[in-house]
Amino acid sequence: MIKKWIREIFCPRSVIVSDIFKTLKLPSKGMLSHISKIYLGMSEDNLRKILKEHILREHKNPFEGEDLPIKNCIDTIISVNAWPEIYRYVINEKRVISAIIEIGIHHKRFDKIFSKVEEKIQIQFSNSFEAIIEDNMKYAIYKWEYAGYCCYLHVVNEKLVNINPLFYDYDYFGDEFDGTFVRKAKSRYQVLPTIVVIYSKDWKAGSLSWLYLQKDLAKRSETVSLLNIPTFLEKI
Repeated sequence: MIKKWIREIFCPRSVIVSDIFKTLKLPSKGMLSHISKIYLGMSEDNLRKILKEHILREHKNPFEGEDLPIKNCIDTIISVNAWPEIYRYVINEKRVISAIIEIGIHHKRFDKIFSKVEEKIQIQFSNSFEAIIEDNMKYAIYKWEYAGYCCYLHVVNEKLVNINPLFYDYDYFGDEFDGTFVRKAKSRYQVLPTIVVIYSKDWKAGSLSWLYLQKDLAKRSETVSLLNIPTFLEKI
């Protein structure tokens, strides 16, 4: 086997795609993380014991005050940094009901990377694969079922983006930028192109997590530097 560091030098795209697929195949192991044994249905208490030194951001009652029939279906979202990924665990009634995993793509040719990912997921998950195209959306939302999990995948950012710390809402996001963005290595104010995947045991929990993600992305878009053209997440 060729050592990974050699492949990273000569075949960086291949390494990145391979790493993305390790995340896409986590359900086959019944896991929601590369760093610890975390699974759907885990109690909030156990999750906190595992992550107590790594929690970067918590968002409690994200739909509070909104006139939505599902507003009480998510109690808390806990975010954990595992660069170039961020794990967001969605909790309801003291149990993990889904996971939102944001995957940063540390490469100049995001289009080439994602084209290969699209090609492979259509082959790998062909039995249940579905692509949804919505108005004003550049990239499709992909859905499939795998190892008993309901899965979503979508592009939330296709370019390297600058964020303006003056626009950062510390009351909403907390003190750590890591808990919100997948940042470029060694750069506090630059955000990598990002793919998001959502895992849940049923489509209802997945849809709730998707709805939360859209709300959170809209809030994050307010932090973008005015120098970015086009603006961050304009195609979500």
